Amino acid sequence: MAKTEPHYHGHRNFERNFAKFLDRAADVARFAALGTTEQGTSGTVFRIDYLKPSGAIGFYYPDWVVVQETEGGEVNWIIETKGRVWEGTAEKDAAARDWCKRVSETTEKPWKYTRINQSEFTDEHPTFGAFIWRRSLKTSSERQRQMRPVTQQEIRVWKEEGRR
Repeated sequence: MAKTEPHYHGHRNFERNFAKFLDRAADVARFAALGTTEQGTSGTVFRIDYLKPSGAIGFYYPDWVVVQETEGGEVNWIIETKGRVWEGTAEKDAAARDWCKRVSETTEKPWKYTRINQSEFTDEHPTFGAFIWRRSLKTSSERQRQMRPVTQQEIRVWKEEGRR
């Protein structure tokens, strides 16, 4: 993970802007975009298994790993950046939080997980910690109102219209 030359996957502005924010955040020691393609294949072998709403086992490939410098030492973050919330997102979030909890207990090093929705991202903060703190001031119900899962019907209509 290198801070000086960020590598971001795809050409999506949200991920690119998030990488630029991490690169200049005073408290980010290093970060890496773990990346997946639009076809769902990953450029990394890091994955978290989760239980899909159907009951099947799914493989979740997080977007980012970030190491934050704090007064108490380094904090490792698994971060998902989301433009849209799809079915199964809540299950992936829960699995990532559980993974971080178990790894923190095993290694005695702090691991945390957060999902950053495009609608709530702002790069105006000087540090990653300031962004996380400001974001935490919103209640989870406010965040839920901002982002709702995309329905299968919406996906079908978008495909018919040629949108993604």
